[in-house]
Amino acid sequence: MRGDKATVKSYFDFPIENPGNDIWYVADTRFVSKMKPDKIVPFQESDFDTYYSAILPIDFRKTLEKINIKKLVKDKSTETSELIVVSPATSKMKATYSEGTKTVTLSLITKSPEFGQFTIDYHFKVLTDGNIKFSYVRFII
Repeated sequence: MRGDKATVKSYFDFPIENPGNDIWYVADTRFVSKMKPDKIVPFQESDFDTYYSAILPIDFRKTLEKINIKKLVKDKSTETSELIVVSPATSKMKATYSEGTKTVTLSLITKSPEFGQFTIDYHFKVLTDGNIKFSYVRFII
């Protein structure tokens, strides 16, 4: 998932119909009061362009770089150490692979003195060619 926005976009198919509209909440918390979780609002490519840095923030990108891919393949799970990317918060990433559902989940776990601990789970489907495509995101408080 490194690289420019156009390259990163290749891991996404639009529109994204995220259960519970969590992708909108990750994009901008103001959407929490504007959307109902039971009525999915499609997230368009233009929305991705607008909210790219909010959906895939710097702590996501920095912790993703630290994932041990060999360990993930071998053990089906791996975790980075905590990093201070945006002080004073700490972030780490846990990656898991489910053989049964053929999915990779990247869990960005952040601890902040201001907001406490929260997790954003990014779910990806593993395709038959071994590539991955974004499925949905879950925001967990």
